[in-house]
Amino acid sequence: METSPPDERQGRRSFFSQVAAIVVSLLAGIVPVATAVVVFLNPLRRRVEGSQWIAITPLDALPADGRPYRFPVITDRWDAWNSYPPEAIGSIYLRRTSKTENPVALSSICPHLGCSVDFSTKKDEFICPCHNSMFTVDGARIDPATSPSPRNLDTLDVKIRPEDNQVMVHYLRFKSGTRKKNAE
Repeated sequence: METSPPDERQGRRSFFSQVAAIVVSLLAGIVPVATAVVVFLNPLRRRVEGSQWIAITPLDALPADGRPYRFPVITDRWDAWNSYPPEAIGSIYLRRTSKTENPVALSSICPHLGCSVDFSTKKDEFICPCHNSMFTVDGARIDPATSPSPRNLDTLDVKIRPEDNQVMVHYLRFKSGTRKKNAE
C-alpha cells in the first residue's frame, strides 16, 4: 500500500480547510445581506390599496335639493417609502334628493378620456368639456348612441359614519375609454 508523502496530505487538508472556511463565511454573510435586501425592498412588496373610504363632508352640509355638489377628495398620500400631508387626489359630486336618504356619489371624471366634467345648473346636466359628452343629473349618458363616452358617469359607494355624521365615500379611479367600469 502506497502512502502519500506528508507534504501532499498536508496540502489537501489545507485546501479543504480553506474551502470550508470560505463556505462558512459565505453562509454567515448571506444572512445579514439577505435581511438588508428584504428590509430595503419591503415597501415595494407592501400592497398599497388603490381605494379607500374617505370622509368628504358632514351630512348636514349637503342640501337635499337634488342638485349635485362638487367636493374635493382630500386624504393622506404615500408611496413605497414616503408619506405626504393631506392633499386633494380628485373630486366627486354628491347629490341628495331627501333628508332621509343617503347621498349618491358620482366620479367627476368623464369615462371617455378622463377629463373633469362640470355641472351646468342652467341645463341641469353634466358636460365634459373635452368632447361634449353630456350626462343627466343622475350621471346617465344623454343620447348613448351618439355619446363619445362608453358608459355613464361612475358611481361610488357611500356610507354615513355614525359617530360624527360624516359622508364617507369609497374612492376609486376607473379606467377611461372602456365600456366596463374597471378600477385602475
